[in-house]
Amino acid sequence: MAGEEDDLVAGLRAKARLLADSFDERAVWSLRSELLALDAYARANPKAFDAEARRALERALHLAGEAHALAAELKGFTGQKERSQVASLLDLGSIGVLSIENILTADKVTLPRIVMSSLSETLTFLATRQIVAGSLEVLGGLYRQHAAAMYRELWILATDHRKSLTAKDVREIQAGIDGFFASLEADGVAVEGQIVVLRQFYALLLVLRVAELLDALGG
Repeated sequence: MAGEEDDLVAGLRAKARLLADSFDERAVWSLRSELLALDAYARANPKAFDAEARRALERALHLAGEAHALAAELKGFTGQKERSQVASLLDLGSIGVLSIENILTADKVTLPRIVMSSLSETLTFLATRQIVAGSLEVLGGLYRQHAAAMYRELWILATDHRKSLTAKDVREIQAGIDGFFASLEADGVAVEGQIVVLRQFYALLLVLRVAELLDALGG
């Protein structure tokens, strides 16, 4: 790509890298702004992007909207002083710089194993921490709302680039995803820990979708 398209792609890549430092409302807003700029350009120049690029852009835009909703809701929740325990957990904050760098620089960006392995490591880490739960009904509702979207996105991620699937393949995918959620929602996992995993999932998957878009755009 050349000229103005190169500028748009460079802006998108720069904003995606910021998520490695901070997955918060402002960072996701900035990334979404770049995606909307690309969308505006694509609509005004319908021949600029092929079908693959348009599909990747639509996916990234949808996910950015979901991620921003979560980040905005968490900002309001952690702004209350009595929620300092949750704020402390979210400040673990490095979403996984290595994972994000791997996604952004990989020769092939279809890397569901990076996402699942990072989420599993986060869950294992949280199991070693003593988490004191407070009055967290609102946070629990927030988790349940976004967990449904996470469940669907994991199915899409697991089947995205498979040219064919047998019934056995589908059942294996189902067992893996359901097993992960069984671990995430086990009795010993506090809702704060579930939110940390959910937050990391959104960050990693959003970067993965942006990387797929960059690849489709040749950037």
